[in-house]
Amino acid sequence: MQKEAECHSCNTILPISEFQKHKNYKSGYSKKCKKCRSIWAKQYYQKNCKAIKLKSKNRYVPRLRKVRVKLSIEEQRLKVSQRNKQQRLRAAKLRAIDSDRLAIHKQKTSESMKRQRALYPNKFKARRKVSNAIRDGRLKKVLECQICGKPNPQAHHSDYSKPLELLWLCKEHHIAWHRCFIAIENET
Repeated sequence: MQKEAECHSCNTILPISEFQKHKNYKSGYSKKCKKCRSIWAKQYYQKNCKAIKLKSKNRYVPRLRKVRVKLSIEEQRLKVSQRNKQQRLRAAKLRAIDSDRLAIHKQKTSESMKRQRALYPNKFKARRKVSNAIRDGRLKKVLECQICGKPNPQAHHSDYSKPLELLWLCKEHHIAWHRCFIAIENET
């Protein structure tokens, strides 16, 4: 059983073998039969003959091959040292750019920290007291979240006026605690 299709140009129903394959269409075949396509191609060529000839003329310009010249050992060493020097210069430029970016980042961070300290002095005092107490051995850092037992918990202050009364929470529980606390504050 052979499939059939209709030509969109001459509107005749022909077997699929009378159509060219064309991957851009769903059927996988062209919309015009081979005869109509041939007629269309001849008309197109007659209309655009000069442009087509010019394009094909430019397409087949022979390309010159690069001839490799064998360098002496001294010339090879010189070439390698020049290449290495260029690489070192590029690396130095990149380091300079990175150090500039780092300096800008440090400056922005310190400005942000100063603003935060001015807005929330109690938080910074409580955090400093906790870190000093841990350093001096007066407070022992807990190694697990008090809720789920995950390692590396964060110290949470319920009240900044009592800086050494802490809850040790993992990041997820710490965020969840703050969300609940903010939601309760907003309701009241």
